[in-house]
Amino acid sequence: MKKNLRIKGYPFDPPQAREELRLRTFEYDMPFNYSNITVYRKEYDGGEFHGIELFTRNEEALKVELTRVVPGEWTRMQAVYEPPPEAVRAEFRVEVADMTPDEILCIADACAGEVPDGWNPYDDLPAGLVNLIANPTFAGSGPCPRGWTLDTGLGENRITPLKRDAAGHAGLRIERAQIALCTEVPVRPGRRIVYALWAKSTNKLPKTVWLFPRWKNQVGGYVSDSAGDRIIVAEEQPIVRVAVLGSACTPPGYVMLEAEPVEEFYRRGDFVRCTAPLRFRQGGLWGMHLRADQWGTGIKADFGYEAIPAGMIRRYPGTQSLSVKTRAQEFPFTGMSCAVFEIPGSRRVTIYAGSESPGWLSDNFPNDDHYSVRTIRTTVAVRAPGRRGGR
Repeated sequence: MKKNLRIKGYPFDPPQAREELRLRTFEYDMPFNYSNITVYRKEYDGGEFHGIELFTRNEEALKVELTRVVPGEWTRMQAVYEPPPEAVRAEFRVEVADMTPDEILCIADACAGEVPDGWNPYDDLPAGLVNLIANPTFAGSGPCPRGWTLDTGLGENRITPLKRDAAGHAGLRIERAQIALCTEVPVRPGRRIVYALWAKSTNKLPKTVWLFPRWKNQVGGYVSDSAGDRIIVAEEQPIVRVAVLGSACTPPGYVMLEAEPVEEFYRRGDFVRCTAPLRFRQGGLWGMHLRADQWGTGIKADFGYEAIPAGMIRRYPGTQSLSVKTRAQEFPFTGMSCAVFEIPGSRRVTIYAGSESPGWLSDNFPNDDHYSVRTIRTTVAVRAPGRRGGR
């Protein structure tokens, strides 16, 4: 018998009605110093005049690893992190793996707290530091400490409490384990946070403990601190269209966008955390700005080359006697590009960009993979009176 291939419930749903949207467009120009825009820079920070240069480079997040110890002596594991602007909470995560059969590992006195700018992560913890971890000594009646989650892997996972010893440390004694211990702490963008943990092992080269954060946004999804430069735009009404105008350092360029849809976008049965944020990309964008290796020359402007603009001379006084060494006919790549994204209604979008540099040998900077964003336009949807959103 031929099966019914129609989606269950489809014949019983009422006909869908068109929904009228009223659109409003806002325009933002560099340097994007607006209350609803965050510019997050990791790769480049200089005197830009043709746009905000973005470079999408993902680097591995810093992890503190216990690799060499004096057997039986406590070692302090410590590192400082800066939360990405999307983060509101962070996992304090301790991973234990690859223990030898006869190894005994102890961990104690976990700490996570905000530290002032300029504090050296190799120094002792600052006086008066507020520990955001509710149960830093891993106390509890079972193998899983109170306020922590315990993920167990392979192995026997012998985990027992460690009472405060002569050195003043209390925590857990671990044998033959492959585990991950996690607890969450609140974080604030722009406020550096220190992660610290004491550990000791009977093995000189334990290679067993890793300490690092995982960041979470407002909806509980993970966000990356290893992603490169980006611009985050938030609006009060749902954003349905984004236009990014700029130029590549070495064309062609690309623009990527991550959108965080409003709740009404999702239907019953959707896997929200698997699909949020939604990702879009446009590549092959032509148009190039004049890089530093192209506009500086000792040739005077009266040779037919353009003089350095007064605004640039004010910013860079040393360019007063220079001129631009090319004309538009000699430099046909000059120009701009625009990437337009039509997206589901979203409260916030994150913009990444870069250059798809082919790296030809005659280029002075074949690896200059930035993209300069000069203008961003967001179009928001305002529903017509009497219409209801959602599905």
